[in-house]
Order: sequence, then C-alpha cells, then structure tokens
Amino acid sequence: MRKVEMIISNEEQLKNPVIVYSVITQWMREAGEDFIDTNESFIKGEEILEWMLNKGIVTKEKYDYVIENNETWIQDLLLGYETGLLNGESFPSSNKAYQIISEYISESKELREKFIYYFCTSFSEDKGNKSRGGMSGSYDAEDGFPICAHILEIDLQTNTMTKEEWLNKKWYADISFTDEYNYLKEMSFEEADTLSEELEE
Repeated sequence: MRKVEMIISNEEQLKNPVIVYSVITQWMREAGEDFIDTNESFIKGEEILEWMLNKGIVTKEKYDYVIENNETWIQDLLLGYETGLLNGESFPSSNKAYQIISEYISESKELREKFIYYFCTSFSEDKGNKSRGGMSGSYDAEDGFPICAHILEIDLQTNTMTKEEWLNKKWYADISFTDEYNYLKEMSFEEADTLSEELEE
C-alpha cells in the first residue's frame, strides 16, 4: 500500500507548486474532466498572461500577438483551442499548461485559499445540491478529504523516471509528480508543442 505523505488542508502547503500540480492532476483523473475547461472562471486569462510576461515565460511579441487576436480566454490561451500560446491539445502541451497554472496558483495567497476550498475540502450542501469544484462526495476518502488532496510519498520523490523515458511515454512505470513538474518546467511552450506534434505523427 502506498504511503500518504500529506493531506492538503491549508493554503501554506500550496506554496509548493508541485503540490498544486499533484492535486490538479489527481482531480482530473478522479473527476474525468479537464481542469481548465471545468474551472474556466477560477483563473483569468489576462492576469495569468501578464504574470507569464513578467516572469519571462512568454515574450513581449507573443504577449502582443495574443492580446491583438483576443485569445486571452483561458482555454484559448493555454489549451490551444484557437491559437493562444499552444497549437495542440495533446501530450505534453496541456501538461505544460497545468505546470504553468500550478506555479501561478502557488504564488497567490488568494488563489491558494480558493483552491483549498474548491478542491481540498469535503463537499458542502448548497440549497440541497452537494458539490465541490465539480466533484461529488463520492470522491472523498474515508478520512473525509477528497482523494485528490492526498499526496503520496512517491509523488514527492525525484529520479523516479528519467526525462528520456518520460519523453518516450513509457507510462507503465511510475513517475512522480515532482519529476513530471520539473521536466515540464524545463520546457518552453514551443518545445512542448513541437514534441506534441512529433508524437501525433
């Protein structure tokens, strides 16, 4: 049985972007939904685009292009529905988007607090409807916390899979969220998109 290293219960834990990435990835697996599509109002595209420019993640030319073409809606911006920052939606382009979003959330106390409420707490009843961030109570573990709020020991380890193995999509082996996050962080959007195109051929 895999050991649970921590349960996400306070926003301070989310200052580590790997933890945010872990919750987002597990949430998508459990809910069967895309995080960006389901929670488009959680993050404003214009604000994360400005943040990416200030962090040097996107160039001024790319920033201007996105603004001029009005592609700042979060799906267009990060999932490539139109053009935005990506051209495709498959591995690892969308994963790169989640790495960026995780880093962005980790740096904002307001977003960390919202994230805890919607994705890391037990579901609540509002006017007879039970819901929490698009998930129902059936996704809670026995301790009452959502399954996606449980961070396994392995997911905080490094060197669980080499970058070459990861790039070759050898998914039969376990890769930690830490390794995956770090590999994605090393890649530019252009590199992620190029690899995505190669894998689709």
